[in-house]
Amino acid sequence: MAMRLCYVIANRSGSGLYRVKIPARHLEKILDVSVIEKIDTVALAVNDVFVIQYTVNEEYPNLISEWRKKGRTFIFELDDNLWGIMEGNAARPYWSPERISMAEQIIRHCDAVTVSTQPLADIVSRHNKNVHVVPNYVEYPTAIRQRRDTPEVRIGYCASMSHIPDMDEEIVEALRKIKERYGYRVEFIFIDWIKRPLAGKATLFPPVMPADYLNFIHRLDLDIGLIPCVMTQFNECRSNLKYLEYSITNAASIASPVYPYITTIEDGKGIVLRDNSQSQWYEAISMLIEDDALRKKMAAEAYNHIVDNYLMERNAPAIARTYSSIRDQALC
Repeated sequence: MAMRLCYVIANRSGSGLYRVKIPARHLEKILDVSVIEKIDTVALAVNDVFVIQYTVNEEYPNLISEWRKKGRTFIFELDDNLWGIMEGNAARPYWSPERISMAEQIIRHCDAVTVSTQPLADIVSRHNKNVHVVPNYVEYPTAIRQRRDTPEVRIGYCASMSHIPDMDEEIVEALRKIKERYGYRVEFIFIDWIKRPLAGKATLFPPVMPADYLNFIHRLDLDIGLIPCVMTQFNECRSNLKYLEYSITNAASIASPVYPYITTIEDGKGIVLRDNSQSQWYEAISMLIEDDALRKKMAAEAYNHIVDNYLMERNAPAIARTYSSIRDQALC
């Protein structure tokens, strides 16, 4: 598979890690791979395929049109629904109508688009019909899991500030009642931020760099990972990444009933709630606190499910084939 692949990274947070850096690290075992921040004449001279992580650059539409004629292939990479970013999401102020319009222009000029989920593919297909779903994958944590001698059940909500809207009042109240009922039998873990009613009832850690995030979660030795999502089109387009992260670190997951988790979490490999009500969250968390055997079985089966299906090292060849197929089609 002779092909020189160049990723053009735009996001240095988790998106850049999972959609560019980790794939590049594994694809370089198969292909000639580089990662740059902006397309320039040097890169255009030596590379065949460019994967452009979502960006806004007014020079790109004309540049892409010119170099497609010279045999270069351009793929737009997107893993969030830019057209449905929720109020309260830290990214919303950046994605103004003008920036979204520029992103749309670049999408239309590219040979193809890669996205992380089918619902997102359905939306992006309005702007480019050649859309391919490339799921998120994870690596094994390299840190040593720090097993605790204490008996409490450790429950984590490991999410950036972009997820603040997902921790709504119903869920906050369920967590408050869990802590009120179980006291020192449970420890809540938050990273970066916490809702006011839970302040003093949880351990709050400072923000963690994306490259260290998975190892940090692994070292926490979580028993349960929480994945709340409000029911919006934006969350329907999100990937199942939180489940992948919790599962590969041996935690059992409880998730809201949105597309990425309904379609990933199989029976016995986690809990997908019927709704986002306080009672559903309270009952599910209580059940896993009370039933050690069930919780550990669920975590073990989830771990095996991720190892079998969602490890990057096993799926990198399929990603390479997708890029190769897009290039072959573009050159026809």
